Amino acid sequence: MGALVAAVVFGGAQTVSLRWEQELRAAAEVRSRSLTLLLAGCRARSDNLIEDKESDDAVDTLTDDELRVVPSLWMRDARASDRDPAAD
Repeated sequence: MGALVAAVVFGGAQTVSLRWEQELRAAAEVRSRSLTLLLAGCRARSDNLIEDKESDDAVDTLTDDELRVVPSLWMRDARASDRDPAAD
């Protein structure tokens, strides 16, 4: 009888230990995915900063005359500025 009780207790302990190990693995997997996403976000931010710096450097190389030329697409329509926005 004592051997049976010992076997049941041992089996229960093994089950609890196995479940605890599975929960630890699941938590580690969640943490790993979280860190992977965090790292991807940092990489994207870094790439954006590099692109912004390159764009700023490109603008800095323009001459004053080139900076004064504004594409007509950027210009507001004079008629649009005469309209009352509240009337729309």
